[in-house]
Amino acid sequence: VADLYDGVRWLGFRWSPFLGKPVLKKSLTEKIKEAEGQLKNIPVSAESTLYLCDAVVWGHVSYKAFLGALSMAEMNDLKRSIRQKYLKAAKLPKVFPIMALNLPANVGGLGWTSWYDRLMKNRVAFINKWINSNTTIVGFVLRWALERMQERIASEKPVGIGGDVTVYVAHKMDRVSYWLDQAVAWMESKSLSLEGGSPLR
Repeated sequence: VADLYDGVRWLGFRWSPFLGKPVLKKSLTEKIKEAEGQLKNIPVSAESTLYLCDAVVWGHVSYKAFLGALSMAEMNDLKRSIRQKYLKAAKLPKVFPIMALNLPANVGGLGWTSWYDRLMKNRVAFINKWINSNTTIVGFVLRWALERMQERIASEKPVGIGGDVTVYVAHKMDRVSYWLDQAVAWMESKSLSLEGGSPLR
């Protein structure tokens, strides 16, 4: 089992259906440190730094984080050093308010999107696309996971529309949250819900 948690190295990456969180975090941290060093060695404008963070750094991080179960705090820790490089390029203090940093540029912010929000948005889009599919195993697995979540939450209302998942996840800090739990809890925090009718119940 330990070997499965460490994963198998192939084509420069570690692969495993049971890839442990420490291994995932270490891999992502190494990617970010590499990008941080590149940004440090080749100073560019704030706009170019933001583009590199969005197009390059996030591109390397997102596909691994998508399948993991990193918390919001862990995602924030991963992006902190990169965010500081952007603030330095923009000649802003390191303690610049996160709210203003995350606001879109057209409403007075700097356009830095929260990595956790982007991760959850991608995950929810994936769920919404495949959960009602009867032609692939993905749809079956997602519906099964949703049913299991409903049993764990033990709520009268369907999960994803009442805030019960958020409370459940908050009280389960002693273990890793389930992949789907995280996504649905995020949806609740954004006042979003799954709309699929009776096939999703």
